[in-house]
Amino acid sequence: MDSRDGTYTILYVDDEFENLYLFRSLFEDQYDVQTAESGAQALAVLADREVQVLMADQRMPGISGIQLLETVGEEYPQTIRILVTGYSDIDVVIDAINRGDVYRYLSKPWDIEEIRATIRNAIELYELKLKNQSLIGSLRKKIEELEFLNKLQLDLKGLTDKQSILRSAIIRLRDELEAEQGCHCELQGGSLLSVCLQGEEIREGNEMIGRLDLGNITNPTTTKRADGRSICILPLLFQGISFGHLVFQFPHAAPFDPAELPFAEAASNIVSSVLYSQHIHREEMQKEQFLVLGQMASMIVHDLKGPLATILGFVSLLQAELASSQRREFTGIIDQEVKRLLDMVEELLDFSKGRRHLEIAPIDLPGLFQEVMELFDISLKKENIRTEIHLDGMHGVRGDRNKLKKVFINLLQNAREFLQRIDGKRIIRIRSGRRGDSVLIRFINNGPAIPGELLPKLFDPFFSHDKDQGTGLGLTICKKIIEEHNGSIQVFSQPGNNEFRIILPAGSDPCPDSKNHSPEQ
Repeated sequence: MDSRDGTYTILYVDDEFENLYLFRSLFEDQYDVQTAESGAQALAVLADREVQVLMADQRMPGISGIQLLETVGEEYPQTIRILVTGYSDIDVVIDAINRGDVYRYLSKPWDIEEIRATIRNAIELYELKLKNQSLIGSLRKKIEELEFLNKLQLDLKGLTDKQSILRSAIIRLRDELEAEQGCHCELQGGSLLSVCLQGEEIREGNEMIGRLDLGNITNPTTTKRADGRSICILPLLFQGISFGHLVFQFPHAAPFDPAELPFAEAASNIVSSVLYSQHIHREEMQKEQFLVLGQMASMIVHDLKGPLATILGFVSLLQAELASSQRREFTGIIDQEVKRLLDMVEELLDFSKGRRHLEIAPIDLPGLFQEVMELFDISLKKENIRTEIHLDGMHGVRGDRNKLKKVFINLLQNAREFLQRIDGKRIIRIRSGRRGDSVLIRFINNGPAIPGELLPKLFDPFFSHDKDQGTGLGLTICKKIIEEHNGSIQVFSQPGNNEFRIILPAGSDPCPDSKNHSPEQ
């Protein structure tokens, strides 16, 4: 393994100048030859550069050859060490092998071809040691990665909801990959939602996502932001179901190493499989809950339809016989509300049997919100609850007006009940805006925070948080109605800020008489 490009450095140590000159003359055209007249000079050379092969004469003033080789063996173990001696004392050779761990020894006077072959073999041994060391390092790293992946899977399997799984996965992978930031992104209703973890703070719309077209990224990849920071993008895909993307940002000083991509992909596959298992488990649980709900709904419908129909009949008689316009007005209201109750009962029955009946048409959402707010006008003022409504980007929405009205009423009623538990300022804020091809509607109140572990359960059938009344079906029905409109609903909570977010696809047909509406109470 001769090298004429100076790759390999040979250090020859001898206190006789003639030997140093001869060695340099023989081998400087093949190697980077360094010479030293003493052990101290040799150690100075070793401290300054990497030396592949060290040849040292045994008999030198100060530090002997054996002592030098022993010291080098401790401080530079990769350097191949050769003893050169003019003595035939076998004890010296044995001592060199035991103490200096020498590769071999050469006798004086030199045999040029023997030295040439010995150096060549020593360099091959050096390269072999480096390869072995690299392989051992790679093996050790793979073992550590497997241990991490195994623990990651076990830990994530112990979590029961999507948010907890994602939070734990982001934190664990961010630390393991040595990223400065990580988040989960998901397309919902045509819009990109991002949840970023910075310590323990959850934020939306993190700037590191920028203009990434995540919808077209189906394989793990790495890219760079405009500011030069590197980004690693890991799709969460399992059995054809997408759970969004994990995105990690790396600092300028330590960019993402593309060699880490297979490990990052393996980790994302584990996260995807756990999310898939949780998704399947949740679907099975919902099927069982809906079965029970169907049985309950059938009983409710059977018990209520008869009395409600009788009431409607008597209201009809009263309207026919009474002359007072005021009483007609009141009985008309009774008639309207009873019909609404019947409609709700029918909807509950449809919900329990999985039927989907939507009357799709363009909706004047600002006008619809005005109707909803009029229903709460008296109660909100009486309970000292102020509302701030700012609607924008609501043109062109198509859907079932009556069903969406029930969703908005339910969310406002929940907010009103929550605010009854606090003293001082009580505020309900309603905001809307466009996100790409979707409309985002936000219901915000400053009521007490909902515990984080309960947030994923709020939409479960029969689940009720701190409510003395109700069946625990209101938010479940809201979620089903929104999903029937190909939209999504999420809840976020922190002290002084509870927020329900609804995303609805914007229809292609605009509502001709829609207007921005910003009432305040």
